[in-house]
Amino acid sequence: MIDMRSAVGIRFGVALAALALLSVLGFHETAMAQGSAQPPVTFTKDVAPILQEKCQSCHREGYMAPMPLVTYEESRPWARSIKSRVSARHMPPWHVDRTVGIQHFANDRSLTDEEIATIVRWVDSGNLHLTLKFLGNMQEGKLRAVAMAMEKVAGATVSPRLYLGPVGAFPTINRPRVLWVGLGGEVEALRELSTALNQSLARLGFPRETRPFSAHVTIGRVRENAAPSVLRQLGTALGAVFVPPIGFDGDEMVLYQSILGPGGPLYSSLFRCAMGVTRPPA
Repeated sequence: MIDMRSAVGIRFGVALAALALLSVLGFHETAMAQGSAQPPVTFTKDVAPILQEKCQSCHREGYMAPMPLVTYEESRPWARSIKSRVSARHMPPWHVDRTVGIQHFANDRSLTDEEIATIVRWVDSGNLHLTLKFLGNMQEGKLRAVAMAMEKVAGATVSPRLYLGPVGAFPTINRPRVLWVGLGGEVEALRELSTALNQSLARLGFPRETRPFSAHVTIGRVRENAAPSVLRQLGTALGAVFVPPIGFDGDEMVLYQSILGPGGPLYSSLFRCAMGVTRPPA
């Protein structure tokens, strides 16, 4: 058995500042599960100062770098590349051996370990996904078969064009336990994708999903022992939130494993495949 819960989801190439939203609403300090000690990472507060100090001497309009990294809108499309390059210490360029000799230079633009961790957390917080099929504990021998089923379904699917919808909660906004952002747009295409995946996985022995499909992205969960006054505050705050209808495409299908910890589930991918039918530009 894979000793973790597994699920298949569709990942979105869009950054919804979910943790920042929770912080603004006051969820982070009052209602979220205990153990979430790290504050949310946001572009303006945490990442932009790093880019300003270490990157923007080159990464700005009209300078030598191939793309500007001054604003959120300029930086977010490059987020995965930024994470890869800074994690490998390829960028910002600094070729001094960190293990020997003098380490302190006046013109040092290399990133500290803490700055790299901040950028990685920011990038990872933008990798939101919608669960298409919850698999539960899965036998490791089924991993290849599940991956092949995913590839077949994804390969015949056009990336659904979606947009962010209203904020809500399960079971109700007045008794919030699970906080979510709804999705609009080609939701029927999502529903058909979920149905096709369920049918394919049912042939591998996974039980069919009986609950109606709900197009939403979970952004947080409320602590079990949260006081009634806190629940009322959350419900009021949720009702006042406006989410702009940001458009995006679901760009790949991912098999996630989730490990439940005191701060909530931690996700890592076991397998991923791109949607197989390319959409023309809007």
